[in-house]
Amino acid sequence: MEEARAIAIVSALANGVNPSTGEIFPGDSPYQSADVVRALFLVTRLLEARPTKARERPATPGNAGKPWTADED
Repeated sequence: MEEARAIAIVSALANGVNPSTGEIFPGDSPYQSADVVRALFLVTRLLEARPTKARERPATPGNAGKPWTADED
């Protein structure tokens, strides 16, 4: 599953909407509980703030991690 789709699903749940049907959950649904809604919004923000794979690891020189030669030492 792509991250964008996962974010859309969690965001819909946080907003009290069934992501499959678009219907609003009833008031007694667990997705309408204050703590659950807060947790879902927190997860949504954390997912959106995650760095992309290209930014996760800075570019390193091609010889990074290799032992030094006698000349370099």
